[in-house]
Amino acid sequence: MLIKRLYSIIYFTWGRIGQILIYRFVKIFLNIFYPFYCAIYSYPTNSKKAERVIVSITSYPPRIDKIWMVIESILRQTYRPYKIILWLAENQFSGFNSLPKNLLELKKYGLEIRFCKDLLSHKKYFYAMQEFSQFDLITIDDDTFYPENLIENLVECSKKNPRMICCYLAHQMTFVNGELQKYEDWKSGDQVDQGPSDMLVPIGCEGVYYPSNILDSEVFDSEKFLQICPYADDLWLKAMSAIKDVKVVMVKSKCIPFVNILYWKIKKNSTLSSINNEFKMNDYQMRQILNEYSMLREKWRLKSFEFDSDRFIVNTFNQDSK
Repeated sequence: MLIKRLYSIIYFTWGRIGQILIYRFVKIFLNIFYPFYCAIYSYPTNSKKAERVIVSITSYPPRIDKIWMVIESILRQTYRPYKIILWLAENQFSGFNSLPKNLLELKKYGLEIRFCKDLLSHKKYFYAMQEFSQFDLITIDDDTFYPENLIENLVECSKKNPRMICCYLAHQMTFVNGELQKYEDWKSGDQVDQGPSDMLVPIGCEGVYYPSNILDSEVFDSEKFLQICPYADDLWLKAMSAIKDVKVVMVKSKCIPFVNILYWKIKKNSTLSSINNEFKMNDYQMRQILNEYSMLREKWRLKSFEFDSDRFIVNTFNQDSK
């Protein structure tokens, strides 16, 4: 508790430089010492059961050696979900024998590992939402160490805001004279309205809570989303919720910030963030969505979408991205 308090004080009072320093320190600290912590301390026995909640995650080969740390942070939550499911592409792994031992060990503590058809990052919600349609779903990323109250805060936020999508991180779409601005110009950080709002786009890296059956049924049209929005599941899910007039609200909790686990061997342009940022793919895919769903242009009263085709580079990136 003393370490947590010290971390919070430094992070929130030292300004930007202090935040960067403490953030980098914690990333190194986690990679070195967290395995020892997990070996010494058992899982909490007083966690409250979130019986109608599924946690779903996907990954790919370059990150599979570290994902056990992400799963550990979920197993040690103050609220324990009904299931934790890891979805892996059949064409990227050769069954359980190809997985790290420390990941397989977590199966005895509740982790389920499923092999499925590769739908890139869409795997994290696609199969779980269909198989467990009566359960609420929390999606998380495979490169983030989550605070112990992640699930608790999302569940409590959902109770206060029923039938809304709850998240820790969101970008806010911005408009100028009826024109949707480029993704890089959307509001983020402290500029974002906490909601509830139609303009917030939940970002999956810090956890997103989807109430059961909240999205349009076309969310499961894999042929369509792989064609128009293969690398931006966040934008696709936003579109499917906007069609149903579902609002988004951010968790109002000053918790310890989320930490990305270190990866030294990830090839450049092989992660979703590098693909979407480097090649301006978010703008391209958003335009594809708006071209496909005219009702969204009407809902948002769009005259046009600012998109410079010269800035889009035809995909020459690694096709193995998760």
